[in-house]
This record gives sequence, C-alpha cells and structure tokens, in this order.
Amino acid sequence: MSDQRALRPRQQAPTRGPFPGSANGSAIELVLATGLVDAVDVARVVGTTPRSVYRWGSAAAAPRREAEERLLELAAVLYAVGQVLPGEEARLWLRTPIAPLGWRKPLDVIAVGGYREVADALPQWQPGGR
Repeated sequence: MSDQRALRPRQQAPTRGPFPGSANGSAIELVLATGLVDAVDVARVVGTTPRSVYRWGSAAAAPRREAEERLLELAAVLYAVGQVLPGEEARLWLRTPIAPLGWRKPLDVIAVGGYREVADALPQWQPGGR
C-alpha cells in the first residue's frame, strides 16, 4: 500500500437519520416526497421564495446551510406526522392553529425553529384508533 493511500481518511458509510431514506437524497426531496407540503409551504417555513425551492428541487441551486437544516427539521416532523395521522388529516393539521402551540400553526412554529415543540404537540397514536 502506498503512503498516499495510508494518509487518506477512511470514508464512513452514511448513517441513517431519524426517518427512512434520510441518508439518501436531498433535504428538499425528502420534504416534497411526503406530499404533505408543497413548494409554497416550504418557502414559507424556510423563509425564501417558491422559485428558490423549485431550483433546489431541480438541483439548479442548493439551499444554504441554515435552510437545509430547517428543511431537515421539517422532514423529521413530516415523517412523525405521517406516522400518526392519515394523509389529508396530517396535511390539514400542519396548517391549523392548535392549542398546545398557543394557537399557532405547526408550519409557522417550525419556521421559527420550533420543530421539537411541534413534535411534542402531535396527537398520540393509539392502537385501534386515535
């Protein structure tokens, strides 16, 4: 083995994130793949324009680090919501002012970094119904 190879750091396999598929694909792909939000919703949460979101989705541009982190937070919440509520119910829950969040909308709370607060406010899943 040459000295050059010995000095290269070993690459580690990607680790899985908090939701399936999080080690693969971009943050915007993870978010839009849920079908619970669209580019306008994502722009609102991240604080950008829908045009920027479309550019990220087409790989014509990449989100800034802060935006990418917010996208990943949104993706984690969307995954959790999808585990607790069926599609349309989950989509509406994200846009509805709810008491545990001080009558704020979950998407608005995520937009200011409150993804943990939103996750804690999720209705609890119960076997045989909610």
